[in-house]
Amino acid sequence: MTRFRLLPALLLGVLVVAVSGCADGNLGEMVLSGPGGLCGLLLLIADIWAIVQVANSSADSGSKLLWAALIFFFPVGGLALWYFFGPKS
Repeated sequence: MTRFRLLPALLLGVLVVAVSGCADGNLGEMVLSGPGGLCGLLLLIADIWAIVQVANSSADSGSKLLWAALIFFFPVGGLALWYFFGPKS
């Protein structure tokens, strides 16, 4: 069974939102100004989804805790690292 990946769709969504009005079309401002508004909500949803996926994975408890903490404390970077290197179901 192939695992559905949310990150490409999320990145496309963030790009569309950035261009259409989030941070006034300035992607740099959106990334550097911190979470807020619609962009922050999208990131929060993606992070919660990633933490749930980590919790449901077959990894040991220590790995799950480490990945969840990484995603929690570093929402953007942790999400990207989990997507490429995190535990799979």
